[in-house]
Formats: sequence, C-alpha cells, structure tokens
Amino acid sequence: MITFEKARPQDADRLAEVAKRAFAEDVAKYGFGPPGHDSAEEHRMFMSHAHYYKILEDGQIIGGFCLIQESPSCLELGIIYVDPSLQSKGIGSQAMTFMHEEFPHITHWKLDTGFEAYRNHHFYQKAGYTIVGKTEPDATGYHKIVFEKLLTGQ
Repeated sequence: MITFEKARPQDADRLAEVAKRAFAEDVAKYGFGPPGHDSAEEHRMFMSHAHYYKILEDGQIIGGFCLIQESPSCLELGIIYVDPSLQSKGIGSQAMTFMHEEFPHITHWKLDTGFEAYRNHHFYQKAGYTIVGKTEPDATGYHKIVFEKLLTGQ
C-alpha cells in the first residue's frame, strides 16, 4: 500500500539514498542530478524550507517529493522521485494526485525537467501539465523544459 507522509529530519539519509538511485542515469549521462539530491543534509534543508513528503510502500521509504511555495496560490514541484525498481507502477501518478488533493487551494503549479527526459515529459503532460518554455542552455547545451498547470474554479 502506497502512502504519503511529511518527511522528518531522521528520514534524510534514506531519502538521499533513494534519490541517488533514482537520478543515477542523469548523473551518468550529464555528470549531475538535481542539486542536493544525493546529500542527506540538503534533504534536511529542503524539509525546513518547503513541503517535503516521503513516499512509503508498506511503511518503507521508496521515494519523495518537495513542493516549494512560490506564492499563496502557487507551488513549484522541486523534485519527485521513486526508487528505480518501483518505477512505472503508477506510484508517481498517485503522488501527483495526492499533492493536488493535499493543496486544493493551489491554482498554479510549476515544475521543470531535463530537455531529454522524455518519459518525464509524458508523465507530466498526462498529469495535466503543459509546456510553457525552457531554461537557457548551460555551456554543455543542457537545459530544462518548463511546465505549468493552471486550475480554475477552486
């Protein structure tokens, strides 16, 4: 059974371990993953400055996500990850549904992902997000695709 709970500082080591595995392909391909994904200390810092949730399967941490408050009506999905051995089982979709239900007053959702992360692009579009732009490329040409989801009638 998949559940979601607020992450606590004592979860940081396990969250960093799972995130490190989840972003290993990015690190192998680009030489980096999301900032701080592999550092327990950074995960603790995220917990103190954002809405950080752990994803649990039968009580065991299998992933997490961090939501950054941009304004009273806007949240940015800073990171979402699931252990690679459990991907493609609908867990990410359950997490997206949970976050939208947990914050029903939010009408503007934002996120970005790597320009070649086509699986992520499909996942976010399936969740109702649309591409609204891209970031400036770095020296290697790496850039991110920017998505948003606008809700009305809330």
